Amino acid sequence: MLDWSYGLLSTFRIVDSTLMAIATLGMLAVMCISTARRRRPIRHEGVHGTARFQTELEIRRGWGTSRRALFEQLDQPALGSLPPLPYEFAEWKRCRVGLDYHVEIAKHYYSVPHQLLRQEVEARITAATIEIFHRGKRVASHRRSLRPRAMTGSW
Repeated sequence: MLDWSYGLLSTFRIVDSTLMAIATLGMLAVMCISTARRRRPIRHEGVHGTARFQTELEIRRGWGTSRRALFEQLDQPALGSLPPLPYEFAEWKRCRVGLDYHVEIAKHYYSVPHQLLRQEVEARITAATIEIFHRGKRVASHRRSLRPRAMTGSW
């Protein structure tokens, strides 16, 4: 009798979780459809005019002005020019210098000065270079190599 009630209880749990998943999907569908309905159609101005969403030009409740006017008043003066170099993603990794004066980064060994034997260093890893720092000072820089178990040195 215990086995039957346990099986019945687990069946109810499975049905309950399935119904919850179906209800969640239904709520997501309603949200997507209602968002699409609230969006206003594109308005064309003149034969060669530009197409804009009406929400960009309409007066906002509480602000008393349009989005475009708010952008021109607040955001546009604060915008600066883009930096001269594009952003370069970099990872940082703490390493310990081995007895052979190399640190291992991504299964490749990069050399460092021999004075840093057994010291902890930080490596800045980018797509093209590996820079090794000790206490905030750069002590070595290498072109990144993707050859596994090989060594890169400055000899």
